[in-house]
Amino acid sequence: MKRWLLVLLLFLAVVGAAGAALRLLVDWDGIQQELLAGAGRSVGLQIDFDGAVDFTLLPRPALNIDGVRIAPTSQQGDQTILAAEQVVIRPSLAALLVGRIEIQAITLAGVSLALERDASGTGNWEGLMEALEQGGDEAGSPAATRIVIARGTVFFHDRASGRQETIGNIAGQVTLPGEIGSYEVDLAFLWRGVALSLTGRATQPSADGAASFDLALRDAELGSLNLSGQANPSARRIEQGRIQIEGRDAGKLLARFGNSGAWPASLRNVQATGRFAADIGSATFDDLRLKLGDTSASGGVVVRFGAQPSVDIAVNAPVLDLDPLLAGLSAGKQVDNAPGATWPTNIAGRLSLGIGAVNYRGSAVRDLKLDGALTQGIVAIEHLEGVAPGGTAFKLTGRVESASAPRLRGQLEARSDDLRTFLTWLGADLSGVAATRLRRAQMSAAVTLDERVLQMSGVRAEADSSTVTGRVEIPWDGKADIGVALEVDRLDIDAYRPPSGPAPAAPPTAALRGVKGSIAISRATFDGRLLQNVKAEGRWTGAGAELQSFSVEVPGAASLQGNGKVEAIGRAPRFTGRVSLESRQAGELIRWLGFQPSPGFEALQEFAVSAELAASEQAVSASGIEASLGDLRVTGSAGIELAGGRPKVTAELKIPSWRVPWEAGKGPAFDAPRPVDFRWLSGFDADLRLAADELHALRYTLSDARAAMTIREHAIELRWLSGRAYDGWLRARGRLDAAEDRVTYAASVEGGDLAIEPLLIDAAEFGEVAGKLHLAVEVKGAGSTDIELIRSADGTARIVATEGTMRGFDMGRIAKRLAGLENITDIPKLIDAVEQGGQTRFNLVQGELSIASGVARSDNVQLQIEGGTGKANGWVDLAASTVSLRGEVTVDEAPGKPTIGIVVRGPLEAPEREIKTGELSRYIQQRINAAAMGKAPPPEAEIQAAVPHTIELPKPPRRFRKPPTQ
Repeated sequence: MKRWLLVLLLFLAVVGAAGAALRLLVDWDGIQQELLAGAGRSVGLQIDFDGAVDFTLLPRPALNIDGVRIAPTSQQGDQTILAAEQVVIRPSLAALLVGRIEIQAITLAGVSLALERDASGTGNWEGLMEALEQGGDEAGSPAATRIVIARGTVFFHDRASGRQETIGNIAGQVTLPGEIGSYEVDLAFLWRGVALSLTGRATQPSADGAASFDLALRDAELGSLNLSGQANPSARRIEQGRIQIEGRDAGKLLARFGNSGAWPASLRNVQATGRFAADIGSATFDDLRLKLGDTSASGGVVVRFGAQPSVDIAVNAPVLDLDPLLAGLSAGKQVDNAPGATWPTNIAGRLSLGIGAVNYRGSAVRDLKLDGALTQGIVAIEHLEGVAPGGTAFKLTGRVESASAPRLRGQLEARSDDLRTFLTWLGADLSGVAATRLRRAQMSAAVTLDERVLQMSGVRAEADSSTVTGRVEIPWDGKADIGVALEVDRLDIDAYRPPSGPAPAAPPTAALRGVKGSIAISRATFDGRLLQNVKAEGRWTGAGAELQSFSVEVPGAASLQGNGKVEAIGRAPRFTGRVSLESRQAGELIRWLGFQPSPGFEALQEFAVSAELAASEQAVSASGIEASLGDLRVTGSAGIELAGGRPKVTAELKIPSWRVPWEAGKGPAFDAPRPVDFRWLSGFDADLRLAADELHALRYTLSDARAAMTIREHAIELRWLSGRAYDGWLRARGRLDAAEDRVTYAASVEGGDLAIEPLLIDAAEFGEVAGKLHLAVEVKGAGSTDIELIRSADGTARIVATEGTMRGFDMGRIAKRLAGLENITDIPKLIDAVEQGGQTRFNLVQGELSIASGVARSDNVQLQIEGGTGKANGWVDLAASTVSLRGEVTVDEAPGKPTIGIVVRGPLEAPEREIKTGELSRYIQQRINAAAMGKAPPPEAEIQAAVPHTIELPKPPRRFRKPPTQ
């Protein structure tokens, strides 16, 4: 391009010189147009000008031409390639005086050169070059000429690729030789905002057509490009060339093109040398030697010109040190208006790259090889392979396509003998992972890569015993989240936990890049327990996570789901959110947690609980609790303090109604004792408050119940329990201690204004007594089974009943019949009074009971009833759930005050009740004998038939008898 420009300016000088000479001989005004046009035709050019043409002779001859335009004559219309606002040609005055034209200098001001390649690859300068070549002989051989350029601009437009370039602010001079001498150039210009200078020298061809050249392109501050060698201009061939590049600061040099940064000193200097040869069709660079700081490489390049140029590149490097290079690049800041890279679509070529070792993060990727081909804007990556630390071999195949920007589509395969080493090399902190994990692994994935994001779909990875599938998306901007959607078939979390010892150091507190998406694990093992269908969806960062949803299943037992936020991961993690737990089998869940369920929980099939949860390493608090356990509904709040050696639980719960899980109506069986297991008390302390509208146990109901209890050091202390039952009130307190193998307990119960009839109906299906009951019970015991706890019960009880009635007999009527008994004929009336039933009012029933070895016994129950007074004694076997009681009522209104016996015995749930009148029979006999006054008494058999004999109250079983006093 420079050659024909210089020749063109030479012809322009010739035209000016000819005009100056003719000015001395003829009238210039008449022939200047024809002279310039003829001069142009002589070299195959069309020369036009818009302004005046003026010639001055003194003091120095000069030809001034305004608005010059030059184009090949073969082109139609205005196809101006070269234009200048003003051209000043200065011929030699001495030569003019002797009739010769010698141009000493040509000045071009406001010159512009417009170069364009059309869609077919043809340049608009090719016709101009042909015209210069065809017309060159007619021009003669001018003397040496200096061409000065002021305010020059070169425009280039490639319509096939859309690429445009501009070289502006061109200033300097070019010296054209005469018959002998050399071409010289000294120009300064601006390209892409970078100030450059071009200097050089080229000799005229010798007899064999050879010419030498030496050109230098320099950034005044940072570096230079030198080309030298031998050329054959007539053959348009450079036969022996040398190229040399020197850069004093690579960082600043790249900053000239929009990337700034402080590069380390070891990479600032850039040097490149090599040989090259070129002709009109191709250029070959071989024996290339590149050195970037301490990094060196060698190779070659072959460029072929034409309608579709091609470039073949082969580069080999023993070592490439990326650490300082990336440090310099990462410190750079891309200029907003820096020109973006374009992706050529009309260039073909091949790239072969081999690097022995790429040093990165203190280790090396070895045997890195890349082979690829470029065709019609598509780069086929035949293979990219290497071996990273940990014996991690990778291979990538695919293609790079260009639309608005390059995009890679390919297939990645990798296999690692030591994944742990590879991940540590990449910067992962694996101090919290067992040393035996993350060893052998392999992966395959479809890869898509563009200027915005790296996508890996169809991922299939195998590490240890787990298989991971799914997709990953990594944006390049460093701000957007990494996207993941992964599924894991099984994960043994326990195997990845390190042995017990000092906790690993917490990771840096700086926020890491976010990861957004979902993960699903089909089966996971944690702390020896199996989990299924572990799923989480949300956003994770180095500092926390925002979980849109998560869920996990305990096989055959329960499922947990919820959402929330996790903060301060790796330092002091905290969770806040809503969680819900649903259990299909409470007993299985308790066993999964490592405890033995009680019979009540064993029978409980389903329960669910949800709450707003706030959890940290020190404490867990739950508010808005909504729970259901079978028919039980629970609301309230709770918390767990985890700091210290033992967790502490606090809770305030409210229950609308709850039926205690106990088989109602049946007492424990002697032959099937059930162990009492309170070992779970050793794991925590607690302060609990409970409010219940109704509590149901067996056939008993406690309403408006309020309770407070504490758990400390293996013991439960019921500080108070209060509520209403049977239209009265109840209060209780107690303590259960499970510090040893045997459980010990102590309790006290008080009640008042209790309705006796419904109480007896619930307790013993015996409802013939009504009134108000007051009681006070103190009991204690010890044992390892439920039966032992009952059999060991010792204590006292006091009962008082007032303002009631006893149904089944009318003691007042019986007393009146006894008082009026005169003879045997009155016996049927007495029997009739007994059989008619009725009810008897009582004012007071009171007594004290002693409880020993599970048997409650009393010898001093006192009765004050209508028509008489009474007393009772007997026992209740709590373990066997049996009762045996006898009462005697004295008829105070009858003379002699006879007695009537009452017996209750049998199972506590349904005892037999009898009225015994044996003592009464003798009284009747005496009354009849006295009334007869000497008459013969009736036969004994007749009296006994009228009034049956009494029976003795049975004694308690031998095993409950106290040993005799020594």
